[in-house]
Amino acid sequence: MRGSDIFKQAKVDPKNRVEMLEERLSKSKEDLRGLACHEWLSANVTPAGRVKLLNALRRQKANKSPTSQKYGVIRVAISEREALTKLSSKTGIPLGLLLKTMTFAVDTDPELRGKIVRLAVAINL
Repeated sequence: MRGSDIFKQAKVDPKNRVEMLEERLSKSKEDLRGLACHEWLSANVTPAGRVKLLNALRRQKANKSPTSQKYGVIRVAISEREALTKLSSKTGIPLGLLLKTMTFAVDTDPELRGKIVRLAVAINL
């Protein structure tokens, strides 16, 4: 009786796997390199690892693009969100553009900045 160990492949060091890929890519023709890389990925990377790798490469490519916008999240209380939404609907300006414009105006005009600070203090009292 043989054990199931005979069906297991010998473990290969990750460095050796990468060297195998580099060797295979150097030997293959220019137009077949994508196929060789695909075969190597199928043989040496699990499906979950492949998805992670492709997502990381996709994200890297998107971040390099000069046209890609970077997005962030600003947390706003629900009551403040409602007030901003009302102001946005009254003015007809989308909420993101409204916030951007208000921030730019307050940042560039020191007199307006002082008035806004006094108004904010008065509202919070």
